[in-house]
Amino acid sequence: MALEVTRKHGLDATTPVSPETANLDIGSMSFEIFPLLKKVGEGKLDWKPEFLVRARDFMLRGELATVECAVRHLGHALCTRCGFECHDPGHLFRDVHFVGEGLERTPILAQVMRGTLGAAALDRCMPWRR
Repeated sequence: MALEVTRKHGLDATTPVSPETANLDIGSMSFEIFPLLKKVGEGKLDWKPEFLVRARDFMLRGELATVECAVRHLGHALCTRCGFECHDPGHLFRDVHFVGEGLERTPILAQVMRGTLGAAALDRCMPWRR
């Protein structure tokens, strides 16, 4: 994952391959992976320490306009089925929003990520899943 990828650059990469499915991060998140810096061994993958330090000051773009642009480009232009990666319970409501707006169809393909530092603990928000 490059920290500098623009919306256009990311979408341009999908056009030549026209994927059948694609995963989209459904909401902006500050992936707080910097604690891994303490666990990275020396000599293994030299890019990791720099990446982890830079990731501390990085917000993964997942604002509504970015995701909507991706859904329109992938789903409508390329007929790609979008799956949504939800890192917080509120992100599930975005999935419903896209269905309501006619941008996505049901059933919704959603991946619920648990244990992301900086996000709500999903197991406490969804007690029926215990």
